[in-house]
Amino acid sequence: MLPEEGVQGGAGGGQGDRRRARRTTRPRRDDRRPGGLRGGHAGSGPTRGLEPDRKAACGADRGQRGARALRSVGAAGSAQRAPLGARDLGPGARRERGLKARRVKKLDRHEPLADNAARIVRVRLKEMRSFGPGALEPQRTGAQHDMRIAAKRLRYVLESTEFCLGRSAATARRRARDLQDLLGELHDCDVMLPRVEGHLAELREADAVAVRERAGEASDLDPRLAARASHRTSYRGLEMLIVYLQARRGLLFDRFREFWVEQERAGTWDRLERAVARRLRAARERRRAAKRAEQARHELEAAEREKSDAALRAASAAADLQAARRTVRGGIPRPGG
Repeated sequence: MLPEEGVQGGAGGGQGDRRRARRTTRPRRDDRRPGGLRGGHAGSGPTRGLEPDRKAACGADRGQRGARALRSVGAAGSAQRAPLGARDLGPGARRERGLKARRVKKLDRHEPLADNAARIVRVRLKEMRSFGPGALEPQRTGAQHDMRIAAKRLRYVLESTEFCLGRSAATARRRARDLQDLLGELHDCDVMLPRVEGHLAELREADAVAVRERAGEASDLDPRLAARASHRTSYRGLEMLIVYLQARRGLLFDRFREFWVEQERAGTWDRLERAVARRLRAARERRRAAKRAEQARHELEAAEREKSDAALRAASAAADLQAARRTVRGGIPRPGG
């Protein structure tokens, strides 16, 4: 048998005591100091009293090395991206940030969403189709890139407003997405080709310098030195990659040209233009009807004001007439007076 006090204490305070015991804060070690410093142990010499936290120092060192690595990678990337502009033969070549969207005029926040959406879609569609003649030339990479950006803008607008323009807008949105994906793959080849070619040229130049240094003061260069170049095994892989990218770009360009011609033949963009034109024509008719209704309302109000003024003038004239009659009657002598 357990004592009654022990049973009550175990039933009432066992779990709570354990929870409170877990929640109590652990005592802070005396050898820890704020600021990443450690206190010396008992018996340590004066030089071991306070020393910097090695983990903090290592972390800072790693952060500096990471920052230097990122800066070096960024510099290398910018150097590799430089030849991209040299490959763009199109007069309208520009970077993605440089293609400024055309301004949409006559937007009115008081008008319905469908009317404003039709105006935006009309401008974005005209912008995309304007790059067609140049983009169909294989070397006009700038026009092809600009068409991709314009197709992306048209797609984004249609994704939000296609319900305002009907089935033709939904079809055009899907075709704009396909066009954007196809031109994006084509653009990837245009970006990779100059980078691979630049990297190959750098390896060749480095090997040429190294082979020249190995030749020393020789009167002529031994071909065996070139055969032992450091990057000789990399040339074949890079050359194969260049051939692959060139062939893939040609294949993708053929697919793009066929796709664009097919959409023009099927009338995908023409149907969207007609849907936009119908919406804008209906909006113009509504504005004209609203203007005529407003003008008729003003004319009706003016007529009502004139009618009210005429009634007031008639009442005033009637009052004057009665007053005049009373005056006339008052001036005539009564019989027997």
